[in-house]
Amino acid sequence: MIKKQIRHSINDKSLLAKRRHQICKVATELFMAQGFRETGMRAIAEACGLTIGALYRYIGSKDDLLWLSTEYGDSYHKQLLQKMKERVKGLSPVEALRESIRMYFQNVDEMQGLYNLHNHIVWTASKELRQSIFDREIQKVEYFNRLLIEGVNAGEFEVEDTYLMAHNIVMAANAWANRRWLLRKRYTLEDYIRKQTDSILATIQVKR
Repeated sequence: MIKKQIRHSINDKSLLAKRRHQICKVATELFMAQGFRETGMRAIAEACGLTIGALYRYIGSKDDLLWLSTEYGDSYHKQLLQKMKERVKGLSPVEALRESIRMYFQNVDEMQGLYNLHNHIVWTASKELRQSIFDREIQKVEYFNRLLIEGVNAGEFEVEDTYLMAHNIVMAANAWANRRWLLRKRYTLEDYIRKQTDSILATIQVKR
């Protein structure tokens, strides 16, 4: 992703990063509740407990928040993939897939505002932002695809199309964020993870 120089007047880099993260999180929730175009900078400032002047010390415009949200999304995504790779080292294909599903679904729950915002803006965002969002989704699918291929090669999984199955796993997780209005009426996060994992393994696991 191309890095954008976002205007600010804060010399303390640690404070700048911390407050931008807070502002971005609050703005994301407002964008999802009211719409990006309908949400004004004054409303964002008030929700953050800042004056409009103080808000502009951290960012230059509302569009900057989309860039920041995408940069945060990229950062969280890289951290998540690294943690998943480290966590599944030495595990059997079945346990590696089970653990990866749990970690990814929990991440979607934690970052649901960001997931939903990017799903909404992807087709109207700039080319650079759109490609960044696409790249993250592709990398997630490729991660699960590798796990499935390893399981097939080990004789533990039987999957006709591992890439499509990997895509379905990612989509099932994303559904927890973008269909939460429906799913959370019937399931806790733990219930949803367990049921989805059991369903996936029932479909692909070789019966002994």
